Amino acid sequence: LNCALNTEGDYIGALQHLVIPIALEYQPDLVLVALGLDSAYYDDLLEHGQAIKAHGSCDTEVE
Repeated sequence: LNCALNTEGDYIGALQHLVIPIALEYQPDLVLVALGLDSAYYDDLLEHGQAIKAHGSCDTEVE
């Protein structure tokens, strides 16, 4: 999932269609997430940064 130039839709789609279905099937007792913020919207090194909208959508999907 760590690919350059992903859009907000790419992140949300990966979560909805890949991460959540795998987690539901596996049913882990604990999930650890290494969350890099280099995709953040304000990061000067990445012009296609992820805005707050995608972060909020991911939080909502996981709940």
